[in-house]
Amino acid sequence: MDPRREGLDAKEVARLTEQVQRHYQELKAAYLEAGAEGSLAPEAMDAALRYVSAMRRALEQAIKGRLHGWLSVS
Repeated sequence: MDPRREGLDAKEVARLTEQVQRHYQELKAAYLEAGAEGSLAPEAMDAALRYVSAMRRALEQAIKGRLHGWLSVS
């Protein structure tokens, strides 16, 4: 399906949202592990976790926006 020509259906939105969530959990685990091992300073870990969390929320909102036609792809 080409999202530039057609809207996303609910099944595709669920798949994309699950993919975003899976990648987010992998990144989160890696940052937490690096912080626990001491290879990442606590402040840097916190900043990284906040960043990836914000990106996850933004991606999920963009996916939902595309489903509802609120976001167009040019």
